[in-house]
Amino acid sequence: ILPEPISIQWQKSKTCPRSSMDRAGASGASDSRSNRLGDTIIKINMEKPIILKNKNGNQLIGILHLPEGKAKFPLVIICHGLGGTKTSLSFIRLARALAKNKIAAFRFDFDGCGDSEGDFLKTTVKREISDLGDIFSKVTKIKNINKEKIIFVCHSIGSVICNLFVIQNKINPKTIVMWAPAFNQKDLM
Repeated sequence: ILPEPISIQWQKSKTCPRSSMDRAGASGASDSRSNRLGDTIIKINMEKPIILKNKNGNQLIGILHLPEGKAKFPLVIICHGLGGTKTSLSFIRLARALAKNKIAAFRFDFDGCGDSEGDFLKTTVKREISDLGDIFSKVTKIKNINKEKIIFVCHSIGSVICNLFVIQNKINPKTIVMWAPAFNQKDLM
């Protein structure tokens, strides 16, 4: 069970803290109040845990980074690589930077990875494509998301999963960013 979002307070003499819960998979979330870092006022985005069941009946856990406001925001769906998790510091920083720039982000753990339920040893490309489909269906129904501006950022084997998902489901994303994509993708399938 994930705790409710918490507020991060920044102080002038300290570096930006990371929530230990975020590194463990909980939201480490903040509210949309202004906080002070030195003399600069920063608007903190809302980070909200999202839990859903996949087609195998396992819980998939993700974090939605939603910018402040009531507009329809573009959405970046972040797909980790084999054995990776949503709590990679690179993914957390990317999602927070996107939200500060009025772009929503969703980072999640595939079945059997990180905080999601399941058995990592049963991981297959087909199962992860199915997980991405379940995630896509859920997050594109969020009212503040612009369904015409969906972007994927995929790391390693996540690039294979994303591209196959897009092709098989005839999804037309705005962009796909492949971050250190898996090499010899034909050999992996």
